[in-house]
Amino acid sequence: MNEHLQLGVVGYAYQQLSGDSGQGAVLGPFESRVFGIGPEIGTSSTSTTRPRDT
Repeated sequence: MNEHLQLGVVGYAYQQLSGDSGQGAVLGPFESRVFGIGPEIGTSSTSTTRPRDT
């Protein structure tokens, strides 16, 4: 695109196939497998600072 706008593809993967345990597992022993892929739009900007007059 240009130096301030980017397009791309992003992915995510999380896999835990054993049950949760410990004090924080109050809802039960969840097992997980999650995968995702999709578009990504990013922007950037430059910051200019002006010196203060003292």
